[in-house]
Amino acid sequence: MPVAVKLGRRPAVADARVPFLAAVAPALPDPPALVDWYAGPEETPTGWLPLGNMTVSDCVIAAALHLIQSATCYADAPIEPTEAEAITAYSEATGYDPADPATDAGAVILGPGGFMEWWHKTGPMLGGRRRPITAFVQVGAEHWKAAIHLFGGALFGIDLPENIVAGDDIPYGWDDASGPSAGGHCVYVCGYFVSNGQTFYAVVSWGRRFLASEAFLRAVTREAVAVVDPDAIDACGLNADGVGTAALSAAMAALRT
Repeated sequence: MPVAVKLGRRPAVADARVPFLAAVAPALPDPPALVDWYAGPEETPTGWLPLGNMTVSDCVIAAALHLIQSATCYADAPIEPTEAEAITAYSEATGYDPADPATDAGAVILGPGGFMEWWHKTGPMLGGRRRPITAFVQVGAEHWKAAIHLFGGALFGIDLPENIVAGDDIPYGWDDASGPSAGGHCVYVCGYFVSNGQTFYAVVSWGRRFLASEAFLRAVTREAVAVVDPDAIDACGLNADGVGTAALSAAMAALRT
């Protein structure tokens, strides 16, 4: 591809162990028309960083660290992940060895041995300590906006159309899902707005924010996951009482066995 970036999401793995948001939150309130979890991080000295994804296939890890960056920013305990921390997490989660390019094979999001399981059990080392997550859910398209609103965004595993990376630069607007795929990719979706009946999503990748139409995301998304962290939700001043934490806790306990 002409643009000097990497992708890195390996094919989606069905994971019945991880519940869908629809199963644990059947009665969530309607999400607002506008959600913005990106303005805060973009006002920090570093802003978004590529976190290694320009040169290695760590898009899944980069998307997760972008989510952490945003969540901690809005919880008034900001963490600004570094490229070195992202590469270390990529190595620990997948076996990538910087001395052996053949090991730069990307990451699986879900499934046994996938990144989300590793993030839950172990977590990346950021700022000198481990950052595992409490729980996570799969998210169907009908709950994308609710998940982004309540959980500070979500990780979307997509098949990225070749046209996005075929030119001299990556376009700001992502709307054309036609043509061949450049490969699997993972992005952090951190906001949306509704205009004239259409929804547009804020997508962070390669240290930049882009705008994707809902039609585009529906065409290319193969999996989406959101992190459910009650402390982070409370710190951001939101209320996720509609989420069945007992069912989630049971699912997460099963993952740890």
